[in-house]
Amino acid sequence: MIKDASLSGDAVGVNWNKAQLDANPPNRVLMLEDTDGDGAFDKSTVFADKMTFPQGACWLNGSLYVGSPPSLWKLTDTDNDGIADQREEIVTGFDYTGNAADIHGPFCIPMAGSTGATAAKVTT
Repeated sequence: MIKDASLSGDAVGVNWNKAQLDANPPNRVLMLEDTDGDGAFDKSTVFADKMTFPQGACWLNGSLYVGSPPSLWKLTDTDNDGIADQREEIVTGFDYTGNAADIHGPFCIPMAGSTGATAAKVTT
């Protein structure tokens, strides 16, 4: 039995709410590389940190587009060091509650009845 449970955050199964996620986004996008060609990843780099729930990633023209509530982000590594040094919000305003399923897709037009549709104020 643990008598002093001083750990917190998603690493120990704590479900953070929206306010906690906005204040300190806990998640990240990793770049995994096979540097020696043996078919196994042997290098891990934090490509982007301080994200809510990164999901729906797509590479396009040298940038990674990622849905991470409340926004769709364009992440670009301009100096080729494996870290996104340029972050641009492409679309924002998707409401979320702290649930990782809030902006799957991501939806360009929030669907009626979804959390995002009830309070979405999408801006470009």
